[in-house]
Amino acid sequence: MKKSKLLLLLFFLCFTILSCSDDDGPVTFNPLIIENPKLPYLLVNKGLAFSGMDKTQLVQGKHSSWTHATVAYDKEINKFVVFYNIKNAHEVINNKTVMRLKTPNGSFSNLQIVADRLSEGISNKTQASGIADNGDYISLVTNLNNSLAKTQNTDVYRSKDKGITWDAQSLMINEAGTMKPFLGWVEGFLVLKSGRILTLGLYQKQTRVLYSDDNGYTWNYASMPNCYHFEPAWCELSDGTIICYMRSTVGANPKIKEPAYFTKSLDNGLTWELPVPSKSIINMTEANGHLFYHEDIGKVEFVYHSRFPERDGHSSIYQCAASENDAKNDNMGEQFRIHYLPQQGGGDSGYIGGAISSDSIMNIFYYAGTKKNADIYYMEGQKNSIYYNSNTTEQVP
Repeated sequence: MKKSKLLLLLFFLCFTILSCSDDDGPVTFNPLIIENPKLPYLLVNKGLAFSGMDKTQLVQGKHSSWTHATVAYDKEINKFVVFYNIKNAHEVINNKTVMRLKTPNGSFSNLQIVADRLSEGISNKTQASGIADNGDYISLVTNLNNSLAKTQNTDVYRSKDKGITWDAQSLMINEAGTMKPFLGWVEGFLVLKSGRILTLGLYQKQTRVLYSDDNGYTWNYASMPNCYHFEPAWCELSDGTIICYMRSTVGANPKIKEPAYFTKSLDNGLTWELPVPSKSIINMTEANGHLFYHEDIGKVEFVYHSRFPERDGHSSIYQCAASENDAKNDNMGEQFRIHYLPQQGGGDSGYIGGAISSDSIMNIFYYAGTKKNADIYYMEGQKNSIYYNSNTTEQVP
């Protein structure tokens, strides 16, 4: 490494460690920037996404979070659609669900309210939002009773005008020919090439994959072995295989490195293998991420978070990539720590969500701050020419 690059690296390291804090103010930090030939996209941290506007616009709250599985890209208007939740602190109650639009490498729109039922004593939370095959914006919103802190059911919020207005209907599940409301909550939103939507449902400590073939109006259960893992990162490969990394619930100790749990489906999401501890993603402690399939070069890329505190006391965002065949076999290769996040003693961070635009601009969203006060941050990235030039001649499986 050249001396200038080494000095730059040390500067970023020192600045990052010194600039994170556990008070109630915004957290500032810089990425550890490395021009890495082993990563398809090079991401640059852009800082606060909304510059504190959530404190004054329409729906107020100190804590904006949960961007995992809530970021989509609308090719009709060339904008990212970012759903998230606003609340008073790190808690599952007292939530309101909102969204913004963002140009690929530019500014954000004003906040749009998706679901706010606090006046009824109902908390709204999404961790499963996206764009259906027919162009409708869909937000699967869990309803919780604020006074009991208990899940009631999940509603399908739908917008046909790019998020300006929303209608809601109960998420209905087909059980033995009878349509019944799903009483748990859902996490994850994947639209397959067929138009099928997948989400992951949690009810009575049982993980179930739900799917819809009519743009989210009605839903069915897929076949998932008995397990309790959640917050999926998944993508569809060239042959229709769906690979998925899920958050572990074993131990729930942020001071221990916990692996992701790996599963896959070979039949368009109808049946799934039993999730098993990943042999390659061995540090995704209390966290989640977003998987990308790069069809042009047959590669899979994973951007994910871990709350495990490294020697410097900070949690991390990681990035890695693998060939399609390796990804099918849970071999994601070397993971690179691309960002530091706040110290976990009193900090709060993570929930990675992302998408890629038609002109190959990647946007990644996450939140960071304290347990009482957190904000949405984002990264922008473009194709790594070094990586792409060395892989374009490979045969796509």
